[in-house]
Amino acid sequence: MSGVHTALSEGRQHADYSRVRTAVIGAMAVVVCLAVAVPPGDAAAPLSSHVRVGAWAKGMVDDPSVLTSLEQQVGRRFDIASYFYGYGDWFPADIEKTFAAGGTRDVLISWDMGDTRFTEWSQGQHDEYLRTIGRLARDYPYPIYVRPWPEMNGDWQTFMPTASGDRPNGGTPEQFKAAWRHVVDTVRSEGGTNVKWVFNPYAATYEGSADVRTLWPGRAYVDVLGIDGYNWGGGPAPWQSFATIFGPMYSILTSLDPDLPVWICEVASREPSVNDGAPIIPGASKADWINEAFASTAFPRVTALVWFHEQKERDWRIDSSAAALQAFRAQVTGLGASPAPSTRPKKKPRRALSVVRATSQRIHIAVRPATATRLLVERLGQRGWRKTSRAKTDQRGRAWVKRSPGRLRISAPQLGRTVLLGSR
Repeated sequence: MSGVHTALSEGRQHADYSRVRTAVIGAMAVVVCLAVAVPPGDAAAPLSSHVRVGAWAKGMVDDPSVLTSLEQQVGRRFDIASYFYGYGDWFPADIEKTFAAGGTRDVLISWDMGDTRFTEWSQGQHDEYLRTIGRLARDYPYPIYVRPWPEMNGDWQTFMPTASGDRPNGGTPEQFKAAWRHVVDTVRSEGGTNVKWVFNPYAATYEGSADVRTLWPGRAYVDVLGIDGYNWGGGPAPWQSFATIFGPMYSILTSLDPDLPVWICEVASREPSVNDGAPIIPGASKADWINEAFASTAFPRVTALVWFHEQKERDWRIDSSAAALQAFRAQVTGLGASPAPSTRPKKKPRRALSVVRATSQRIHIAVRPATATRLLVERLGQRGWRKTSRAKTDQRGRAWVKRSPGRLRISAPQLGRTVLLGSR
């Protein structure tokens, strides 16, 4: 069963609601333009300095090489593979293991809950399905990130919570929270504690959308705060900057919890140099938009950015133009414009060691700088820990090592840290 998911076509759920979304966002565009409040950020920390980058690419679930081809275009491996499932799909399965690549890449799943109502979930009508998800997750060796009821605040959604609960697949905000908590509790009860739950509204706030503050299920039931947002660039919404699109919802979500990371779960811009579903915008540049997005200092808690790579309502693709591809490639490979040289002496690089992920079989260790990984692996070898075939330095300074019984204290002055590791 671990290799099976239903025949629901990938992305079908996203296609259903995004077509409706184009018809309603126009009504909110003026509101957004008049009420933008960009949150304060750390001026020393542009987005490019603290995000991991992921992508959805049309066709990747049926053929994972689609994502590989996109990686070759942008000149780096993506940290996150994102795609879409619906009600009845079983996961995590073999395809998730393929994308996880031995735990070196996270998987992010948008989970459409189908033609159901919130009370069906909270009353246990779908518990057998949830228990199956929990058991599959229990046997899956890596974390998996799941965003149920994605963009739940958008008024194009048949499941948007309302005070009257009149949406066909929805209910009230209280019923939404009860359903969310029941889903999480049931999956966890079967051992699926490695499922990381992503609370994921759409970026725009406007009269007619649901107030996400009334939908918050609580810190115990959420692992990541997610936001989706697009630069439509004309009907239904005007050309907008990254900060304008994401600023208001970022402020709302970070007020719900002081510590949780924020992921941009879906983002893309149209290509204004051609009529890609909206008229050409003279003077506008997708390449500039990409560069400005990665240069933004207003989002210190954003730790991941996932690009929606598909020609759909607009040409959202990274390679919609040579300039756009070049800009994206430069940003994600660290080859963008360098800052002006500083007259101050350079500081020695800060070294750090941390356990990123641990299971009964492996420990995933991140080391900064990357050159220090070799020292760590040597110390593990001296203490009787065995390297696996994955125990090697990569560009992010990561190494895999196999556990041995007992506890081990690694004292590595060169790394500036002492860490105690032990079996569970």
